[in-house]
Amino acid sequence: CNRRRIVRIVGSGEEWIEVETPRHARRIRFVLNDVRGVRETKEAIDQIARRPSPPVAVVGSSNTVLTVALAEALRQSARHGRESPVLLVPWATTVLAERAEPGHGPVALLDIDPDRTFRFCPNNQTQADLLTRAVLRHDDGLKPTRVDVIVDRLDPYSVDLTDSFHRTIERCLPSTELVERGETVHFPNLWNSPGLPSVEEEALAESIWHAVDKAGPGATRWVILPLQAEPARRMLLALHRHARGHTSEGSRAPLRVLCGDGIGLETLGLLAGQLSFPVWCYSAGLAPGTGSDAVDPVLYTDVAVLAELVAAVVDGLDVEGADSQDANSLRDRYGVSTSRQAIRRRSGVRLR
Repeated sequence: CNRRRIVRIVGSGEEWIEVETPRHARRIRFVLNDVRGVRETKEAIDQIARRPSPPVAVVGSSNTVLTVALAEALRQSARHGRESPVLLVPWATTVLAERAEPGHGPVALLDIDPDRTFRFCPNNQTQADLLTRAVLRHDDGLKPTRVDVIVDRLDPYSVDLTDSFHRTIERCLPSTELVERGETVHFPNLWNSPGLPSVEEEALAESIWHAVDKAGPGATRWVILPLQAEPARRMLLALHRHARGHTSEGSRAPLRVLCGDGIGLETLGLLAGQLSFPVWCYSAGLAPGTGSDAVDPVLYTDVAVLAELVAAVVDGLDVEGADSQDANSLRDRYGVSTSRQAIRRRSGVRLR
C-alpha cells in the first residue's frame, strides 16, 4: 500500500506500524495483539473495548473458531453500552458457524455481530460455486459420473466447505452421485512435522482409484478435498502414488481434484508438475511478481487480502471532520450491506 501511495508510512515498531492517509493526512496505527486460544481472544477483546479510546476496528482471525470468539466478544461489549470496534475478517471463509448457545443451530458468521462484521476473503460457498463452474467450463460441460468429498468432520472449515459443495453440486449437477468419504481417517494438520500419507489415507486413495478403474473408459470422477494444507498435501500424494499409470492428458484424464483455499499456493507450488491428474484450487493469494511489483516470497500468499483491507480502512477514515475516526463512521462510510467488491470500487484498489 505504501509503494502504491495508498498510505504513507510515518513510523513503526516491533508490533505496530503507523500510516498517514493521502487526502487529509489522518494518522492510523495498526497494532499486533498476538493472542492464542478462544479464552485469551475474548479476554483481549474485553480489555481492548474497555479502553478510554478503543480501536476503530479489530482484524482477525486466521480460522473460524477464533473469528467466532472475536465476534461474540465484540457483540457482548456493544451490549454493555461501549463503543465497540467493527470486525474485519481476512481469512475465515466459513458461511455458517456453530452458536455458543447449545440447541440453537448454526448461525451465519457475519450475523454473530450483525451489521458490524465485514468479510474480505471469499466465503466457502463462493469457492465451491467458482470451482465447479470453472471445471465444467474447462471440460466443455463434461459432467462427472460421481463426486467424492473427503471431509474432516473434526475441522469446522472442512465441514462448512463440504456443505457448500453439497449445495453447489445439487444445483449444478443434480443427477450426479455425491458421496462423503473420510469417516475412518484422522487428518492431523501438522505444519511443523509434514510427513507421508498415513495408512488410512493411502487406503482411501487406493479405493478411489479402484472405483475409477471399475467405472471404465470415458468416465470422469471428481474428488473434492476441503481440507487444510497438510492433510490436502498428503491426500494428493496418496492419490498420485496409487494412480497406476493414469496420466493427466487434458479432458481424457479420468480424475479431477478440487481443493479449497486451505491448501495454499505454497503447497501447490511444491507439487506442480509432479501429479498424474489435474488439480483445481481456489486461492486469494497474490503471485510473487517481478520488478517493481515483486513481493517477499515468504509473505506473498497473505499480502493481497490484507492490503485490500488496509486500503478500505484508509479510504473509510480519510474524510474531513473531527469525529471521522471512529467505528461508527467507518461502518457508515460503506453501509452495513457493503460488499468487498463495492469497497474495492470506492477505494480504487484491486491488487490481484
